[in-house]
Amino acid sequence: MVGSLDGFIAHCQKDETFPKFISYHCIIHQEALCAKVLQFKHVMDVVTKIINSIRGVSLQHRLFKALLKDVDAEYGDLILHTEVRWLSKGKILARFLTLRDEIKAFLKTKDQYMEQLDDRFWLVDLAFLADLMQELNSLNIELHRNDKHLSGMISSVHSFKGKLRLWKSHLQVKSLLPFPSMKQVVGDSDFNNAPFVGYLETLEEQFHARFQQFTSIEPVVSFFENPFSPIDVAETAVAIGELCQALVEEVEMEIVGLQNDIILKSNASHANFWNLVDAQKFPLLRKTAAKIKSYFGSTYQCESVFSTRRFIKSKNRTRMTDKHLDDCLRVAISSYTPNYNRLADGMQCQASH
Repeated sequence: MVGSLDGFIAHCQKDETFPKFISYHCIIHQEALCAKVLQFKHVMDVVTKIINSIRGVSLQHRLFKALLKDVDAEYGDLILHTEVRWLSKGKILARFLTLRDEIKAFLKTKDQYMEQLDDRFWLVDLAFLADLMQELNSLNIELHRNDKHLSGMISSVHSFKGKLRLWKSHLQVKSLLPFPSMKQVVGDSDFNNAPFVGYLETLEEQFHARFQQFTSIEPVVSFFENPFSPIDVAETAVAIGELCQALVEEVEMEIVGLQNDIILKSNASHANFWNLVDAQKFPLLRKTAAKIKSYFGSTYQCESVFSTRRFIKSKNRTRMTDKHLDDCLRVAISSYTPNYNRLADGMQCQASH
């Protein structure tokens, strides 16, 4: 469907007679693909091997947890790595790094030795990856919020790109302030910063390339989030006109009229500002605002509905009707919280009558 060359959307975009439309990939999936350019196979292979050797055998796992309890370790267990939850590597690596002394002691009791656990250069790579993956995981969690609209998701991505540039500037002068795990491993000794600066540059290039498709709609999204900010009316009108298939002159007149409306300007901070805008007076802007609000930044809500449906419609509920399933799904995914006290009082009143 979304192939850039032979997909359905690509064919529609090549067809000059097809109406112009906006298309973009799920922001969350794009972020995950950006993160996968960090190929630290020499780190992940060793970490996965050690964790699996400990957690893969029940007796080994119980003995290791007992050791952690005896030495009063910060954590009580290691976390298993799964490819599906790829961005959770940050937590896995951070915990592994914290428990590396306990892991070395446990492996020693089993006459096993992993030279990487004493290799300073390998440990620095491990610490860098742990810090960076935790930041990527934080971005991923932020993008998964239910109330996150397209504008908020674009802002989160831009914020992370800004952080990448900041972290790169720190590493260029060998400052490890944004990398606490790496700072703990390196200490006061010197280290080669060039490879890590290169990793951040590669990640920054990936983010720039994969989120380039939002460049065309970002000015429009910014205007509808803050319609009274200083803008180039002509450029904004052209972008909105293409989006709502309207004459640029008409859009320009509506923008000028809106930005000089004193009553609307006084309600600019209203949560549902565009509901206050007169549809008769500003039809094109109202139409485009509704369209922008309807854009989904990710497939998260759709996927969560499928997951909820699978949980509700299990093989043990054979008598569930489509109507009942629909009602259960609406209750499960709705953010509305019923007033149970009022409902209970109403039921008591009906029972008494």
